[in-house]
Amino acid sequence: MEGWKCDNLGNLFELISGATPATEIKDYWSGDIVWITPIDLNKISHIHINGSARMISKKGLDNCSAKLIPANSLVMSSRAPIGYLAISTIDYATNQGCKSLVLKDERKHSVYFHFFNLIFNMKKIKELGTGTTFMEVSKKDISEVEINFPESLTEQRKIAEILTTLDDAIQQSEQVIAKQKNIKAGLMHDLLTYGIDQNGNIRSPQTHSFVEKKGLLVPEQWEVEELGSVIVRITTGSANTQDKVQDGKYPLFVRSNTIEKSNKYIFDGEAVLTSGDGIGVGKIYHYHNGKFNFHQRVYCIYDFKESQLFGKYFFEYFKNNFYAEISKQSAKTTVDSVRMAMITEMLIKLPEFAEQRQIVSILEAQDELITAEENKLSKLLKTKQGLMHDLLTGKVRVENNDECLMING
Repeated sequence: MEGWKCDNLGNLFELISGATPATEIKDYWSGDIVWITPIDLNKISHIHINGSARMISKKGLDNCSAKLIPANSLVMSSRAPIGYLAISTIDYATNQGCKSLVLKDERKHSVYFHFFNLIFNMKKIKELGTGTTFMEVSKKDISEVEINFPESLTEQRKIAEILTTLDDAIQQSEQVIAKQKNIKAGLMHDLLTYGIDQNGNIRSPQTHSFVEKKGLLVPEQWEVEELGSVIVRITTGSANTQDKVQDGKYPLFVRSNTIEKSNKYIFDGEAVLTSGDGIGVGKIYHYHNGKFNFHQRVYCIYDFKESQLFGKYFFEYFKNNFYAEISKQSAKTTVDSVRMAMITEMLIKLPEFAEQRQIVSILEAQDELITAEENKLSKLLKTKQGLMHDLLTGKVRVENNDECLMING
């Protein structure tokens, strides 16, 4: 391709392996030199790394085969696992689980371009891994990996600029999602503990009356009931795994609480489902999309007593603590199967029906914000995947002028 070149990494980078100072010598540790391991690389959520969980001293560096690597170098995990990658913003050293790639000629190459180019080519590198206990790729094998790149430094930089901007948007979206989920967690705690007063505000122990009922502290307007008194029906399914077909049109809930497909349905309506045993024990799912089928060891909880228990409130109340509540009804320290009596004997804090609906409405509004941001993130990730392919194969070329960045296909 005109303007592009193919070369191996060993010609573009000096590859440097890491090492670990003797752990029993205290003077080698807790110094001022960043010492990066694959665990450190796994913890970063963006392009850069600027610190590490453990630091080594100059004495520790001098007494092992590790080297001090200059900032603006690429650092990659080469084992356990292969493929974590970052650009270091500070001078650093690594352990033997990492390889550093230091550009030989920064006048001709952009480290940011090659960051994205290495990610794009990471599958090639991973396939070179060998080992029995864990996969590892050698410095020699990495150095022989061939990559394509534009000879123009300007084009490299513009590609990196586009992908970095997109990465920034992805990181920002991830941060918004994390923030909104934290808000949801706080709302769930407050709403399911204090509820909403007649003025639409979350109650406070300082301004409202709370009383103990059946061992649980609740607003005086609430009741505490066993589930068996407010749920009309809990049943198990009769579906056999042989009933499911590849092109079936009905959801089939199996014991792991994953959704497969069935060629028939035995239930039509809203329900909360939970596994009676297996890896799905303790997880609950709210389903309201109509017809579905379920395995004989899946409990289907439905037909809540009208004006006493709202199905979605039940789901929100137990979503994060169903396993813990079931465990209280078990003589075992670890629950590996669920009996119907365990469910019916669980206690639930019960506001009036209208307040339950208010609580659910607030939580659903928060869920909508989270879902909208998750959809945005999904689109950004798909855009990045497509752009990386187009820009890093030369299918789409970029050029720069004084007014704008143009992407020419």
